Amino acid sequence: MRAIALCLGVALVTLTARAVAREATAQALKSPTALAATSASRRAVALSWTPGDPGLTTFIVERKPLGASWTPPPPPAKSPIVSTPVSATTAADSAIDPFGTYVYRVRASGAAGALSAPSNEIVVGPPPVGFSQVVVAPAAMQDSSRFGLGLSLALDANSDPAIAYHIYDPNGDDNPEDTTLQFVSWNRAQYRWNAPVQVGVVGLIDTGTARKGLSLAFDASTNRFALAHMQGTREVRIAMSTDGVVWQDQVVDVPDEGSSAEPSLALAGGRVVLAYAIENSVRVRTGAQTDPPSKWTTETAPILPGMWRPRKTGISVAIDGTGKPAVAYWIDPDSGQNMALAIWRPGQSAPAKIADTADYQNDVLEARLAFSGTRAAAAFVARRDEKFFDGEHEIWFSSSADGGATWTPVVPLPADGGHGMGTPISLALDRQGHPALVAPFSHGNDSGARCGRPELIRSTDGVKWTTCAPGGKGTPTGSPDYAHVVFADNDKLYVAFTASSAGGALKAGLVLWRE
Repeated sequence: MRAIALCLGVALVTLTARAVAREATAQALKSPTALAATSASRRAVALSWTPGDPGLTTFIVERKPLGASWTPPPPPAKSPIVSTPVSATTAADSAIDPFGTYVYRVRASGAAGALSAPSNEIVVGPPPVGFSQVVVAPAAMQDSSRFGLGLSLALDANSDPAIAYHIYDPNGDDNPEDTTLQFVSWNRAQYRWNAPVQVGVVGLIDTGTARKGLSLAFDASTNRFALAHMQGTREVRIAMSTDGVVWQDQVVDVPDEGSSAEPSLALAGGRVVLAYAIENSVRVRTGAQTDPPSKWTTETAPILPGMWRPRKTGISVAIDGTGKPAVAYWIDPDSGQNMALAIWRPGQSAPAKIADTADYQNDVLEARLAFSGTRAAAAFVARRDEKFFDGEHEIWFSSSADGGATWTPVVPLPADGGHGMGTPISLALDRQGHPALVAPFSHGNDSGARCGRPELIRSTDGVKWTTCAPGGKGTPTGSPDYAHVVFADNDKLYVAFTASSAGGALKAGLVLWRE
């Protein structure tokens, strides 16, 4: 018995000595510093750091989801912490959720399993869920409604958001010749928005159009952004960039007389499709993204029988899942008030009719076209009955299962109580063809309203609809406008908009909501 006790005592002394030695080694190890993500995509994150001890090359990279604790939960719960040993001062993590947000840190690893204190922590991933600030309107702008006058949203190769917008008359001298066009994109590696880039000075723009002449698109096959915009009220231009920093801005068209308006842009497979109003027609330009516009083909969208001329408003370009483009546009009748919304495939001889205005006069018209695979959907603002002036039956919806040849009967979309809706609207479809629309609060009151603003309208079958707001209660900022909606590749929504006044932590400027 005395021998057994002696052995146990020696073992305890040995274990205690090892623990003390390990603790001493850990205290002697210096923490790594300057941990940074050198790149980040939906597929992998690349990390680098500086060792606290020169020459040390053994480390443990630790990762956890944003919001999780570094303290592992007690068994049998699975720990969300991932620890990876590396023998370098760099590491690549490819075992990630494409839409996950992670926190990383690094420890030095010494003898007997000793670990140093952790390095600095970094966050990597897409923008935060919920509302967040994109850009704050400069405090020097006394009228913040000039900031973000018009907005267009697109998703990059990571399915992260990028936004184009105007700063109208930035110095406030009532001379809009200094109006600028801006671009801002999300940086996964640094978990923040990149500094806004000025694409150009565009001068006086037509403030009476719904989107103020902006249309942003991205082609994942070429990693190229394109931004259709107006230079003044006549010149149609397109700016292209592969990094969002350096832009090549080119003239597309300048009419000999009159004005141009409402450019709408789509990209796919290295091709560009651009439609815009010019005089009494809709002009459609298509070509390779690497070719100058002078080499693109030019077509004029045809009109329906018995109709007169296209309108300058509501032009919308979209590309289906097979890469074939389509253009939606309004056409005035030869006589009477029954305007028609048409869809046309470039190269075809005639358009198809989506809907009409039921013989009602309309001074303001709007339309958006979207595809999910070959299934098409159209949403539009028009007066089609007397409920229009009651703040009801303002936005209508129709869909097509055959690529736009035939369309379902139009249905009015519900308002949220007394929240009247106007232009501009935005439409997106997820991979199952479920639609989502956003629209501004343009008139009415809060009587009977259950939600905030902007108005977000959704359906899972195209028959039953709900109208509420992003996040249910809506934005805490004031006067959200120019809302634009897109579905990310995981079928979750992004909604971007401008806010002309502050609310809570959000200031006047550009705001993003992520589902």
